[in-house]
Order: sequence, then structure tokens, then C-alpha cells
Amino acid sequence: MMSRRTALLFLFVMVCLLHFGLRAHRPTHLPLFIDEDRHLRRAANVEDLWTLGLNSHGKYLLYILIAPFNTERSEALWASRVGVALFSLVGLAALYRLTEKFFGRPAAFIAIGFYAIAPYALFYERMALADGPAGVMATLTALYSLTFAQRPNYRRAAVVGVLVGLAALAKLTMMFIAILPVMAIFFFNRNRAPLPELKFANLRQLLAVFYKQFMAHFRYFVVAGVVCIGVWLPVLIPVGTAVVTGEKYVLVDRYLAGDNLIKQGNWDKLVGIWDTFPMLLSPLMVALLLLGVGLAIWKAPRRASYALLWLILAYLPTILLVGWVQTRYFTPGIFPLAMLLGAGIVATKDIRIPKVSLKYPRLLPAALTIFVLVWGVVYALPFAYNAAYNAPKIELPDRDEKQYYQTRYSAYGLLDALDYLESKGKPVDQQVEVMGVMFLCESMDLYAYPKVDLTCLSDGYTNKTINEAWQKLTERAQQEQPLYLIVEDYRDIPTSERDLTWQRLRSIQRPKDGIWVTVWEVCPLNSQVSACGDNVQAPMSTSDADSPQ
Repeated sequence: MMSRRTALLFLFVMVCLLHFGLRAHRPTHLPLFIDEDRHLRRAANVEDLWTLGLNSHGKYLLYILIAPFNTERSEALWASRVGVALFSLVGLAALYRLTEKFFGRPAAFIAIGFYAIAPYALFYERMALADGPAGVMATLTALYSLTFAQRPNYRRAAVVGVLVGLAALAKLTMMFIAILPVMAIFFFNRNRAPLPELKFANLRQLLAVFYKQFMAHFRYFVVAGVVCIGVWLPVLIPVGTAVVTGEKYVLVDRYLAGDNLIKQGNWDKLVGIWDTFPMLLSPLMVALLLLGVGLAIWKAPRRASYALLWLILAYLPTILLVGWVQTRYFTPGIFPLAMLLGAGIVATKDIRIPKVSLKYPRLLPAALTIFVLVWGVVYALPFAYNAAYNAPKIELPDRDEKQYYQTRYSAYGLLDALDYLESKGKPVDQQVEVMGVMFLCESMDLYAYPKVDLTCLSDGYTNKTINEAWQKLTERAQQEQPLYLIVEDYRDIPTSERDLTWQRLRSIQRPKDGIWVTVWEVCPLNSQVSACGDNVQAPMSTSDADSPQ
């Protein structure tokens, strides 16, 4: 018979396999998002550390992480998404260990079980983005800060410095995580003075205890700070040199900066962010999470306050500093929320109702655990299935739907057009000649189309460069036939150029009423009909092109 230890290990492994499988199964089903290609291009040049430091965009660690998976361009998207999913297992293990230390093994299993299937985490950890790895590094920092706080020494201070530095390198918005080790000393150091009762009248006494603890361990914080700066030197040295010499650098994406969310006029954005949690976790689960937070604070105020502080530090820079907020920026906070959920469910066994005798005190936590399992089967797993097989069926916040489905930032529509020409286009010298006027044209080499020879033209529609593009197209059409063109936005002939004959072969609309992508066959005006019309199936009529095919 299986021992208890073996059974627990088996359960842990099963949760890990579920976690990884949901993230790594059919990872490229969701087409490319533009930020992923930017990350992959920087990772492909990771050996040039100086340039990487100059253009870190606040995500330096991500490029280092996915670089080993970025050997072949046509395999880079698949491999990098799997790499991010694989790295997320480190965060899952750290979440289990920290929750077990704080609230016990049952709470730990609830926490990792919830996190493994939580749609909010799952959707964004299926992409080669920085938010998942940033959450992992913050979780490792939260875990080791506890070890450091219980028995501080210089070695542990150095490790804390490394983890804090790496968390901020993973994503600059994790920089406030540096406060976590300091608060861990205040909450969990074995030699600290007893904390007074949490009342406003005792605030002065609390601050005195905090100051005494801070000064008693100041030397360790100095070591951690020096090590953290050392971790950041690959970025700080190139950027510092650029500041002196006037060279261009990008420490953080400037277009994200702006009026923060708590300034006048931006409260609606903050409310909108709150609305994403019921959308991606369901209203019932959000209610249970809030209940879990309250119960955890009631049962274990110090440990729950530490987790709550971790959550706040993960979110605060985004709320204070970022004007262009994306839903994925809040992914790192799902780790502490999962821990508080597990803690709150387990804490229900200690609820006592006056004049009501509970014969089975573990019945309530068992019932809530079953609720989480049912939620997983009814809500989370169908979400995971759609993420791997039918992503447009997933309902996301408006801004996310624009980015990942509807607009030129997504490869939706482009892949359908290339698939069509790969199978239907008539090759010349074994290659189907295709020209593209599309925003992500140069990113299409992340996908393998052996027959398609794609040439990218300008994607501008309102400036003189588009006239140059049509001139190149005309010259090319005079030399090579058949020639195909993929364009975005335009469903009618995209130019009045009189030297060409246009035949629309296919019109594709991106999901959720998104931007159209149109495939044209382009011929010289004096071309024979047979040379221009018989290469692929008969072109659709204008009325047919008004609906997605």
C-alpha cells in the first residue's frame, strides 16, 4: 500500500503535470502577439549583452530565460512559450512550499491546485511574455525572505539580494518586492520584540518596534542591496554609459508611462481592472477569494498580512506608474491570492457559531474544497480547453480582445491567408511569390511555410511610403507571375494604380469583428486572363467577400 509520504508526492507531481500540460499543450494555437516577437528578437541576440542592456525594456531576465529556446526562428515561438510554461513550475513549487510553511499542507495543495487551473494565470503563461516569470521570481523572493527573516546571516542576505534583483529584472514593475524582506524581518524574526495589538493607538509603538528591527539588521540589508545592484549591472552599466554619451537606450517602454490610474479621470480604468477578475476567474470564485483573504487575516494575521503585502507590492507600481495598463500586468498577484485562498478555506474549520455545535468542524473546508474542484471542472477546464483549441471563444476584457484577436497586433487572419496560399497558390520555380502589406509581416518567419516566398512592403496607408510599395509591387508583377498580395484593412482594391489588374481571392476577418485581411492576385494590366485567373480557385464576388470564409 502506498505510504502517506508517497501519496502526497504523487499528488504534488500530478498537480505539476496538470499545471504544465494546460500551459504547454498546443502552445501556438493562439497566434503570435506582437510583443512576443519583440521579446524573441532580443533573445536571439542575447550574446550581445551590451545592446541587450541598452534595450532591456524592463524585461531583461525574460530574454535570458527564453534565449536557449530560440535557436531556430521557425521554432522559436513554440519553444519559448513552452519554456515560459516550464519555468512557471518553479513558481508553483515555491507557492506550495511557502503556503505549507505558513498554513499547512492542505492549504498548500488547495493553493497550487487553484493556481494550476486559474484562467487568469493560465492564459498569459501560455505566451512568451514577462508577467509569468516576474510572478515566479516574486514568489521565490517571498519564500526565501521568510528563511532570511527567521535566521538572518550574510549568505542569506546575499541570496535575497539576488532574488530581489532578478525579480525586478524579470519585470521592472516588480521593483517594490524589495520591501518584502524588510517586512519579513518585522513579522517573523525570532528575536524581535512582541508586537502590540494592531490598534491606531499603538501605531507609535509599532513603528518603534519596526525601527529597532530595521536598525538591528541594517547590515544585512546593505549586503542585500549591494548584491541586488550587482545583479543589475548588466543593465545599469550600458544605460549609465548611454546617459553620459547621449546614446539611445530603453530602460522601460515609454509609451506605457503616463497619468497613473489614481489620477483624476482614471478611476474608470481602475474599476475596469477590477472587472477583469470576475471575467477571468468567475464572480463566485472572486467572492470565495475575498472570503479567503478575510478568513486568513482573522486566523493568522501576521502571515496573511505578509501575503497581502506581497500582493500589494506586486500591483502597486502598475497602479502608480503605468498609464497604459494591460490585464496581464496583474498576473503575478495570482500567486499570493492562491495562497490566501488555501489559507482561508482551511481556516473555516475554526469557525465557531454561538449556540451551534459543529460535530464535524472539517466539513466546511471540505465543502469549499469540493466547490473549488467543481469550479475547476465547470469553469476553469473548459477555459483551458478553449485556450488550446478555440481561443476566440474565450471572453476577455475589451483591450485584450483588441490586442490578441481583433487588431494588427495579432497574427489572426494572416496565418489563414498564408495557409491558403501555401495550399492553393501556384508556385513559380517551386515558390509561391507573395507580397505583404501588413503590420506583422516581418514576424511571419516564426511560422513555417516552405512554399511561400514572402516579401514585406510598407504597412503605412497614409504616407508616401505606400506609393513606393505599390511601385515595387508593380515592378515585381511585371517580372513574376503569378504574384499574390496580402493586405490588412482594405477589402476593396487598395490602390488606384492603373498598371495592375486585381482579383480578390479571399477575405478573412479576424475574430470578434476584427480587422479584415484580404488575399489578392495581382497581374499586369495587359496580362492574359488565363495567366491571372486560373492559378487558384475562382475569385469570390464582392458580396461574398463581406463575410469571413
